Amino acid sequence: MTPRRGFVWRAAKACLPARVRRFLRDAARELPHRVHDFPADVRDLFAEAPLPSARLRRRVSRRSSRAEFEDVGRGAAADLVGAFRNARERDALYSRWLDFGSGAGRISRHLVRCDDVSELEGVDVDPLLVAWTQRRLRGARFRRIDAAPPTPLPDGWFDVVTSVSVFTHFDEEPGRRWAAEIARILRPRGLFLVSTHGAAIAASQPLADAHRRQFADAGFFFLRGDGRFNDDVAFHSEAYLREAWSPWFDLVEMTPQGLMGFQDLSVWRRVD
Repeated sequence: MTPRRGFVWRAAKACLPARVRRFLRDAARELPHRVHDFPADVRDLFAEAPLPSARLRRRVSRRSSRAEFEDVGRGAAADLVGAFRNARERDALYSRWLDFGSGAGRISRHLVRCDDVSELEGVDVDPLLVAWTQRRLRGARFRRIDAAPPTPLPDGWFDVVTSVSVFTHFDEEPGRRWAAEIARILRPRGLFLVSTHGAAIAASQPLADAHRRQFADAGFFFLRGDGRFNDDVAFHSEAYLREAWSPWFDLVEMTPQGLMGFQDLSVWRRVD
């Protein structure tokens, strides 16, 4: 940082509320993406298979970058499908898939093209994102659900449920309730593929010593953000998940940082 920029930033910190400073930082980070992506976003107004607008992309990520939206969606879908193929029972059918927390279709748009997926449904709590996917994404059904279970989905309907960057934001009790709900809508021996923050991510974060001790002792801790859903963050150990989810699931495989080299990716089989 140059001396002049440093002076300007110190003056801003002294004069502006923290919320305003945060807004200005976010705007400065966003501007290059908005400028770069503007021509493609305009073309998407008339495209048959568009990406969501920059504003909607930003609702599911800290940046609105088109390239990041596509790369993360494509990579996460590939990791999910690879984990599914390793875990599937060879003689079983897996035709009905649910993307739990489908957002703006970042992963759904790739899953729907996969040969392993015959029927795909997506659910999310965000009405703006759901409305966009209902209008613009073909080959899948999307619906809005409430922020707490139960959902209107039928018992035992799905063969596979995927959930990326959702349980990473649930406190302990909501996480248990949603695990039970997913078990309800998943058929016996169906597969649940989920991403979580594990030990490697916890170790890389600037956490307080008390939080590190809590994670070491209990295998779980939760940090509440400033009120936005994506700012809440949860960390789970494998041992914690095995015990907490044992009423409904058996662990098939846990791959540390198996989703895009960052979040842990685990595959669970619904108990009979």
